[in-house]
Parts: sequence; C-alpha cells; structure tokens
Amino acid sequence: MTASQNIAYGIKDKGVPGPTGRERAQAMLSLFKIEHVADRYPQNMSGGEQQRTALARALASDPAIVLLDEPLSAVDGETRARLIDEVVAVQERVGIPFIYVTHNIDEAMRLGTQVVVLHEGGVKQMGRPSEVFHPSADER
Repeated sequence: MTASQNIAYGIKDKGVPGPTGRERAQAMLSLFKIEHVADRYPQNMSGGEQQRTALARALASDPAIVLLDEPLSAVDGETRARLIDEVVAVQERVGIPFIYVTHNIDEAMRLGTQVVVLHEGGVKQMGRPSEVFHPSADER
C-alpha cells in the first residue's frame, strides 16, 4: 500500500459526519510533514518516513491512547533526534496519552513525563524522568 492507503486503512466509517478516510489520511500526512510520500510505497521511503507513516496510521483513527513499542529503534541517531521532537509535538497537539516503550534512556528522558523502569517483570522505579534517572535514584 502507499503511505496514504496505509494511513487510511485503519479508519472505519462509523456512520457519523466527519472527514473521509482520504481526508483524514491527508490531515495525518500534513501533521507529520510527509505529504511528499503520499503516493510512495514503503520500499521507496526512508526509515524516518516509514516511521512517520506508521505514527500517522496509529493516530488516524482517533484512539484514546497510543502504545509505541520501540518505534525509533530502526532509525539512525540524527533521524531519531528529529522524530523524538516530532513525537513530542504531535502528542501535545493531539492531547492523548502515549505509552512509549524503550530501552533508550535518552528517549525516555526526552519523551516521558512519567517513567516506569521494569526489571525481571517487576516495577523497579517509577516517577518523573529527572527522579528516576538521577544518579542516586538507582541506590533506592
């Protein structure tokens, strides 16, 4: 599927007034600044464009919450830094909670308002990133 088709795929017609799948896909392409890839297939997109398309698809159906599981693990450091800023901006704009799973402390510090550190299936620490990742926090 093209980027537009991929984004529109998850949108269900619920019989209520509102944008069509195509209109919603275009809005999501604009939100993530990837209008230029609307007619491209995944193999013709960069890793960052693919990730933006995936995020756009996740948000296209107006979910109540979004779970992102290591969404930036496959992109280079420069692209990751840009995408983190974009994820923060989009999350603030859409105003819904994002649960962001990562092994990258820098990502957790930049994206998290609350952080939960899991170890061997249990909660090891929980709190604001500055508390959890403070050097003395691990001594508790």
